[in-house]
Amino acid sequence: MRFEIKVPIFFTNLNFLKSQFLSFKGLKRHYGNRLVSSIYFDTKDLMLANYNIEGISNRYKFRLRWYNNAKSFNYEIKKKINKFSEKKIYTSSCDLNSNFIKKFSKKNLDLFNQLNNEEKFLIGNLNLLPVLKVKYLREYFIYKNKVRLTIDHRPSYKTFNSFKNIKKQDSFTIIEFKFDNKNYELASSLIKEFRFTPKRYSKYIKGLSTMGKISYI
Repeated sequence: MRFEIKVPIFFTNLNFLKSQFLSFKGLKRHYGNRLVSSIYFDTKDLMLANYNIEGISNRYKFRLRWYNNAKSFNYEIKKKINKFSEKKIYTSSCDLNSNFIKKFSKKNLDLFNQLNNEEKFLIGNLNLLPVLKVKYLREYFIYKNKVRLTIDHRPSYKTFNSFKNIKKQDSFTIIEFKFDNKNYELASSLIKEFRFTPKRYSKYIKGLSTMGKISYI
């Protein structure tokens, strides 16, 4: 389990803030930039999204994810317990041209046989469907080899709708700090140094709101 602290920045302010923290001693680039694409799954009535909005302490996200121009994807199951997050990644033998509808289903043995009992129970009972596609450019940094930082540049959102092919872009870029509990003080000092203001921020929830699927401020 790890902490994930997010700081949404209005995109016009990013260059100034980025020039500040790139000059900070101990911070360096970790990986090359990657284009991240995800498809989020939820129930027909968006139960998981509503759990997030209500702040339910024990909740899940289910998504497919791939990078750059990859032909294949991974399954990801993200569990949130209070302030801690845990992400599990499962490999897929399918390609991106396959049907997404039943990807998080007990009929999909490609995934189901890799899961633990709790995950099997959830996927077997929730009837998850693809809801939202999210895409953004991500930059990777690390501070003193202990605190990971990512910058996700203005995500674009697209809903799964057979009649419309509308895509919208976020006004915010998201800086995210990811670290283990033992590095909490180090991460806190870094965030404080740059006067960042952490906020609850979910690309999935923001995307649904941007596309008019939910009402959320």
